[in-house]
Amino acid sequence: MKRILTALLAVTTMAGLAIPAFAIPATSPDSPLDVGISFSPGLRAYDADGNDITGSDAQVDQSGGQLTIDPMVPGTTAYIPLSGYNNQRVTFSFDGSTGDRNYNISDFGDSSLWRVSLSKDTGRGLVKSITVENDKNLGGDAKDYGRGTWLKIVLNDSTMTSEEKFQGTVTLKARKDTTDTSNNGYSKANGNDPTVMSGDTLSFDVTLWVNNPGVSRSDGTIDTGSNAYFDPTANETNSLIWGDDRAALKFDASDDPGKFYAQLSTKSMNSIYVEYGDPAGADLWFYDFVGHPSIPSTSRATLTLGIPWDTSADYVPMPEDCYIYELDADGTLTDVTSQFTYSEDLADIAGWSTRTRVLGTYIVSDMELDLSSGTSDNGSHDQGSSNAGQDNTSDNGSNTPDKGIPNTGAVDMVNEATVASVVSLSAAGAIAFRKSCR
Repeated sequence: MKRILTALLAVTTMAGLAIPAFAIPATSPDSPLDVGISFSPGLRAYDADGNDITGSDAQVDQSGGQLTIDPMVPGTTAYIPLSGYNNQRVTFSFDGSTGDRNYNISDFGDSSLWRVSLSKDTGRGLVKSITVENDKNLGGDAKDYGRGTWLKIVLNDSTMTSEEKFQGTVTLKARKDTTDTSNNGYSKANGNDPTVMSGDTLSFDVTLWVNNPGVSRSDGTIDTGSNAYFDPTANETNSLIWGDDRAALKFDASDDPGKFYAQLSTKSMNSIYVEYGDPAGADLWFYDFVGHPSIPSTSRATLTLGIPWDTSADYVPMPEDCYIYELDADGTLTDVTSQFTYSEDLADIAGWSTRTRVLGTYIVSDMELDLSSGTSDNGSHDQGSSNAGQDNTSDNGSNTPDKGIPNTGAVDMVNEATVASVVSLSAAGAIAFRKSCR
């Protein structure tokens, strides 16, 4: 397990705790500062619902100017708390000088006061953005931080099956001189040194270890819509079931089978509904095996598309009367009904089964579609991409179309380098912690 160096910005873990101060080498308060940010103890990473994603076995490590999260999953967002409440401050002290810089943490999210930038060194395609967000209350495990300021890390989607490393540096640079007055205003007052000087630069390094979670033959189940790869057992019959019997795969693995990305998206594609489903008044159900992986089997694998509808609903189609279509990389639909056989006991689940070496994108319709009516490109499905060009609803198996947000594509990984910027701890009791996991 990779070493986690979690350092969290000089902030308190709760409202009411003491504000830590950081000592820096002697510098004139009339000159802009260029210092590294350290992080205070006890802070963790949370998802958009406030769930702790740092890992229960993570330990605290002492290191300045470094933030490390291990692991992170592609396509996810992580929030790091920078404050427990918006008027909290971080004080950077001059060693042996006469003045201090007082930084209001909530100002970091104000683009008129601070410019936040990210330089990417290693694994550039893994991270979409790192920003500062104000006035957010996540709830969940993060509820104790209340409404405050957060570092927001957004990862790109990827069909990766092995761990990749991201390294980069986040820099905050003051755009103007500001003085924090009693009414929380910001101006240079009475010739006094500003609380913040234009050009002040704060930075810290970020290291992220990123991979999709793996599923083995012994696990055998993946939720629909989940990022995951399958790690087959060599020379054995491997079985995999998605969701609540939404799809199933069975194959005899080769003697050296490779891992393959195994996300099944059941999100609706609005463009398909508009061009094919709506004119016919058809109900459609979608099975998109993201990235269209090849199966490492000694012979063709058995793929079964499970029954997608609620069998207790008022309207239930006859499975034998349904049509099955395949969507290719050019956005063209092909009728492949004849390649599938419906059975309730032929495979691990009831459904339509076929033999294949590649998992594609399939659409089940309760009636025949007029394929000649399609006039526009329905979206590229290049292998290695993640639902490129689709209009999606929630990944819950619903056949109701909606204009959702398309998933992003797979990412390229490149070169390494990192820049460290470390702050020494002051006598005021600021501490930086070291976090590691096996």
